This record gives sequence, structure tokens and C-alpha cells, in this order.
Amino acid sequence: MVMQIEEVRIEDIENHPTNPKIHPDKQIRLIQESIKKFGWTNPVILSADNTILAGHARVKAAIESGNDTVPCIRTKLSGKEADAYLLADNRLADIAPYDRDVLAELLSELPKDLSELTGFDAIQIDSIMNGEQIVEVEKFVSDLVPDFQPIPEDEVPRLDEKKKVVCPECGHEFTP
Repeated sequence: MVMQIEEVRIEDIENHPTNPKIHPDKQIRLIQESIKKFGWTNPVILSADNTILAGHARVKAAIESGNDTVPCIRTKLSGKEADAYLLADNRLADIAPYDRDVLAELLSELPKDLSELTGFDAIQIDSIMNGEQIVEVEKFVSDLVPDFQPIPEDEVPRLDEKKKVVCPECGHEFTP
């Protein structure tokens, strides 16, 4: 079987309704720059009913760049097989580690304008060159921001107020 790549109008394809991947604006911008610099090197993969199985971010980048069509490969996948492929396409790339020495060598040989298109930011590139762990800056920063909702003022306990506590092991009630 020979795969054929065809140009498909963006308006004729659908995003997968339960795509679990999140595509931040930074990623979309980098994909736009990559397509501008290198062209379309990776077609969008569609299910039998024209639903995107791989390439949601590429399609979003194409839309934001004003494209009307994207290169696609149509599969015969549908239903749960299509869902499984969607997950596999994303996850299988995630579980492959980098060869740190080869990665550092490649990055060191790239001019700045090309290294910026790799998806590694300056902090990560410095870490790689120094043999350190790659820091995911966005994740690191988001981990520093507490994820909580303040409680209504009338529900805030008074500092001098003592409440009884029940031990979950023995059921004993006491006031600390």
C-alpha cells in the first residue's frame, strides 16, 4: 500500500473531540516558524471520517498563519482504533529519552536562529550544554504558582477558635 499525501481544506476536517494534548501558544508559534523555515515536512493524519488523529497543533498553526489547506494522509481508522492511534502517536514520542551527548553536540552546532526553532529554549540549551537535567520552564513556573481557591470570608476560621477533632483511627474526640 502506498500512502498518498493530499491537500485537504481545513474547513473539511474536524479536531478530535477528546484530544488529550494541550497546545500552548508558544508551541503554535514555534510550529508556525518551523513550517515557514522548513516547509510542511509532517502531514496531518486523518481518520476515516476526516477527524484529526495527529497534527492538531500543525492545523492550528496553519489556521493562525492564514492557510486554507494542509497536507494530510487519510487512514481507514475509526472508532476506538482511531482513539488508540491518537494516544499512541502522542505518547510513544514522549517515552523516548534523548542521547544527551548527541543532543548537546547537535545544539552546539546550530546557529542561534535555528536553535530557537528546535523547541528548546535558551535555559534548556544551557542546561544541556552543562550536562544538567533539562528544565521544563513552563512546568517549573506553573509548579510555583499555588492552585487553590480562597474560601469565602465568612468561612475563614478565627485563630483563637478551637474546634474538636476526631481521630480517624480510634474515633477519640479532642480539642488540640
